[in-house]
Amino acid sequence: MSVQLPATKIVYVKCKPCFMCGETATVVMPEEAYKRWAEQSIQHAWPEGPADKRELLITGLHDDCFKATLDTTVPLTVEQDFAVWNTPVMQELAVQLRKHGLL
Repeated sequence: MSVQLPATKIVYVKCKPCFMCGETATVVMPEEAYKRWAEQSIQHAWPEGPADKRELLITGLHDDCFKATLDTTVPLTVEQDFAVWNTPVMQELAVQLRKHGLL
């Protein structure tokens, strides 16, 4: 006896260009998760999705490029450095570092 499982429909989502390398990626995800994403964060819409794929959907940042931003041995271009620091989270971090005399 064979069991017939319902087919999961998938969608291909083209991400915005990565601010580090300029390349765009396409993420394959379940159609239902894509529909839920219109009303909630990707973490809630697709909790079982790989974290690197969810990051691609949010920012366009590739996993290797993300790791490069954390690697202090890889020099960033001025544009890449600006893109990393020009986010609300990083701007707030800079405010707090300045407030405590650390920047």
